[in-house]
Amino acid sequence: AMWGPGYDLALKPLECLWLRALRVKLLTHVRGKTLELGVGTGLNLPHYPPGTIVIGIEPDPSMRRRALKRLAPHAFVEDGDAESLAFADRKFDTVVMTLVLCSVENPERALKEVQRVLKPGGQLLLLEHVRPPQTLLKWVSEVLTPVWKLISGGCHLNRDPWPFIKMLGFNVVESEVFWNDIGRLWILEKQAHAHGNGRVSSIGAESRAPSAGPRTIQPIKP
Repeated sequence: AMWGPGYDLALKPLECLWLRALRVKLLTHVRGKTLELGVGTGLNLPHYPPGTIVIGIEPDPSMRRRALKRLAPHAFVEDGDAESLAFADRKFDTVVMTLVLCSVENPERALKEVQRVLKPGGQLLLLEHVRPPQTLLKWVSEVLTPVWKLISGGCHLNRDPWPFIKMLGFNVVESEVFWNDIGRLWILEKQAHAHGNGRVSSIGAESRAPSAGPRTIQPIKP
């Protein structure tokens, strides 16, 4: 569990430098009925387009109480588990996850649930820190993770969700690399032929980008 006010305080310098700008950039892509997983203390909530219907899921009571104070019109926050969502198949147009897959117990299961509740052609907006590609930093992330996850609500410094994204067959519409290759921003699309339960039809589970190819977003400078 995380302590809500402490989480906000720890993130405040990063929010001022570039995290807030990345949130705003990501959420400009929101469309239709939206589910945010791991809404945390609600730092995304002020940045949704006006009128967006948002349901936020957050299992930590302290974080959830903080998020409830940031509620905008048409936004709701409730208890829930990203790995076992209490929603019907094909219910949402957009799912948002920011700095969440680093801390869920099973990121593959969480992404399968995302695919299940998304409508065909629905989108996953994803902002994550990932395992560093550089040899030294990769080693540091492996060494620090066992201790770091104990003091940071289960956050893993050595995770990379890309293999699961590719396996589930999400189309990469746009992508951005930042923070010296440690940060990733993805605009992903559920394939129109993917089943609600997360399976992909016989066309295959390999990610297929739109005909024009994935578009790289102009990076935000710190």
